[in-house]
This record gives sequence, structure tokens and C-alpha cells, in this order.
Amino acid sequence: MSDSKNLPRDVFLYILSTVLLAFVSIHIGMLTFQLVNIGIPDPFLDGAWSGEATRSLMRWAIAVLVITFPALLWTLRFLRKDVAAFPEKRDMRVRRWLLYFTLFVAGIVAIGDLVTVLHAYLQGDLSLRFLLKALSVLAIAGVIMAVYRAELNGVYTKTHRAIEAGATGFVVAALVAGLVIAGTPQSQRLVRFDDRRVNDLSSIQWQIIQHWQAKNVLPADLGALTNELSGFFVPVDPVTQEAYEYRITGPRSFELCATFATDILGSQQSLAYPMEKNESWEHGAERTCFERTIDPDLYPPLKNR
Repeated sequence: MSDSKNLPRDVFLYILSTVLLAFVSIHIGMLTFQLVNIGIPDPFLDGAWSGEATRSLMRWAIAVLVITFPALLWTLRFLRKDVAAFPEKRDMRVRRWLLYFTLFVAGIVAIGDLVTVLHAYLQGDLSLRFLLKALSVLAIAGVIMAVYRAELNGVYTKTHRAIEAGATGFVVAALVAGLVIAGTPQSQRLVRFDDRRVNDLSSIQWQIIQHWQAKNVLPADLGALTNELSGFFVPVDPVTQEAYEYRITGPRSFELCATFATDILGSQQSLAYPMEKNESWEHGAERTCFERTIDPDLYPPLKNR
């Protein structure tokens, strides 16, 4: 019988669909949660770094869904066509066991997501955020239950097809929204280059402070900071390979300048360290100079210690 001949294939495909469904349900929930966090920020819970952390989770969820969601659709449609071609397979015991196991896994995932949402609410998450996340979990679980109950019964009504089409549209819309908010690969590459520039400037700034502490005078130029013994070599712009700008503005004050590709004004990122004030490395998509003044009380010359 053809169902016996293809039994190993069917078993592996049903197991594959279970694994894919777990990945899809977990990561569509993750993506939805982060979209809610972005759309309804909570100052009490969202710190200075939470924006980038949220976008990083969104990019991971998008990467998983772009691969697993089409694979899940293909697997389900292949199995559905196979059952339509061989109706006797609908009552195969192994098929029904695997479908029930899939429903069991989906239920465990939904319960885990609901526990996570409720825990966040008890931690002080906004009621509206809690409501939207809880509704998204229930919606995901409802779609899975409806689709897989139809698979078990072998009955596909217009309602089931509408649910599947709606779920597909929701996933596609969430992916598009996630890409818009999290940023395209090209824009993220620019962000990483700017992060590198900030890290370089912060490293140079600390070397300037150490130089002033050791010699009680600012370095004449950035080349004076090169130290083969300590292994420090002055970094350059990662794209242009040109030196960063440095200018002395006073006995204990100086400027560091770089040209950035992205705008993070108002994002409260990267507090300067170490400095006497909460001066930041905020910048626009332009040449930006950072004025610094060394506080001798905080960083006294070494010979005075």
C-alpha cells in the first residue's frame, strides 16, 4: 500500500512540521512582543539600551521566520495534498499521534508565552502592553488549534482557509514592520561603523587622559599616543582609513571629531567615559566634534600622588 511505502517520509515530514511550527510560533510571538514594546514604550522598564536590544531581538526573529515560515507552509501543503491523493492516510495512527503531539507542543509554547507576559505585567509592564501581548499569544494559539484540528478531521472550510490566509498576511505584515523598524542590512552596517567610530574616540579619549596624567600636558597630536610597549596604536576611521581629528583648545581641554553616517541625537546612547560630566557621544549624520575638559580632581597628575 502506498501509505506503507511512504511511511518513513510521512513520519519525518510530520516531525519536521512540528519543529517548524514551534520555531514559527515562538518567533512570531517574539517579533510581535518587540513591535508592541516599540509602539508603546514604557519609561519605567525601557532603559537607554533597550531600544537596540529590542531591535536585535526583532532582527533575530525576522531571520528565523524568513526561513522557517515558508518551509512550514510548504510542508503542510505537501502533506495535505498527499492525504487528498491517498485518503486512507487520514486515519493512520502514526499521523494522528504526530498531529496531536504538534498540538501539544503548540499548547506548551502558548502557555510559556502567557506566563512570560503575565510575569512582565506583575513586574510593572503597562496594562495596554500586557493586553496586546496576551491577545497576540491567544491569537497565535487559536490559529494553530484551528489549522491543526482541520488537519486531524480532514475538513477544510472557507473559515479555515480564511484563517490561514489571515495568519499568513499577519506574518508578512509583521516581517515588513520589523524590517522597517529594525533597519535594513545596509542601514545596520552604517550603524555598526558609527559604533566603531564611537569606540575608537572613547579609546583615544582615555589615552589622552592617561597622557595628561603622566606628563601634565596634552599630547601635541594623536601620533604621540602610539605606544608599542602597551600595544596601543591610534585607530583610524573604519571606512575612509583617515585619522580622526584632534585639536587642543586649552591646557586641559580638547576636541575629538569624526564624520558619522547615522543620527542618534536624543537616543541617550554611549555616555562618555571617563569624564567629569554626563557628556554623551550623541551625533547626527554629519561631522561632529566632542569637547572634553579633564578634571584634575578626578584625574590628578601622577607625579602629584
